[in-house]
Amino acid sequence: MENEIIDKIKAQISEMQKLSSDDKHFRLKHYVDSILTKLMDLMNQTDDEKKKEEYLFIRKELDYTNGREVKFAENAFYEARKKRSAKILEYEYHKKLERAIRQVKLELSKFTN
Repeated sequence: MENEIIDKIKAQISEMQKLSSDDKHFRLKHYVDSILTKLMDLMNQTDDEKKKEEYLFIRKELDYTNGREVKFAENAFYEARKKRSAKILEYEYHKKLERAIRQVKLELSKFTN
């Protein structure tokens, strides 16, 4: 069961990498929230205390990233989508989205290796 959840997390990470700044909806937050839930499920299913601590640490780091980098990218998304927004805002959103995805991947590097 634990491996199943880890495989689901890996699948979501690969889907998350396909996100583009051209998308009509901001979906990164949904992916991160789903992964946070799956990490909590992993913590509840394992009996190994060391693994629980490891999952808890990853979850805390990812939750912090969700509240910071992902939120910055989400705000930039809505600013870039306003009427008459300048191309510079779209460029800023693109950069913030890339940075947020890179940071989330860094936090979840244990599952991608």
